[in-house]
Amino acid sequence: MDDVESLRYVANLGTIPLHLWGARVPHLDRPDWLVLDLDPKGAPFTDVVAVARTLRRILERLELPSHVKTSGATGLHILVPLGARYTHEEARTFARLLATLGVEAAGGIATIARPIRARGGKVYTSTSARTATAAPSWRRTPCGRCRERPCPARSAGTR
Repeated sequence: MDDVESLRYVANLGTIPLHLWGARVPHLDRPDWLVLDLDPKGAPFTDVVAVARTLRRILERLELPSHVKTSGATGLHILVPLGARYTHEEARTFARLLATLGVEAAGGIATIARPIRARGGKVYTSTSARTATAAPSWRRTPCGRCRERPCPARSAGTR
């Protein structure tokens, strides 16, 4: 992809999700946010909401603020501000702890098992993708909805 028209075309397809870094200059080694990604993949959205509320209660007991936002088509992100006080490893460790506590408190509707086949229809509570040193996500192939032949995204070199 080496021209504005191709970039605009691919962006309009929704194939370039914008995942910003968790840290800002001048403290790239200390994230501003911890992110818990609630991914349903087969679980009902009501379960996603229930897991989010469970995590919210845990964070409130710890007297930590949190914010929820939609992610993708069916998931939610729980964002916990860190204020660039901790390293990425400390943030990931705390995120894993929160995810584990959330799964234990969610009454059997959540899991930390990454493989979809191992989730058993439960909400996956992910900590790795967004609570990282950098988490840009560039999907290098068209989303499959393109009916144009040849596909402008492919011809722009995004294979």
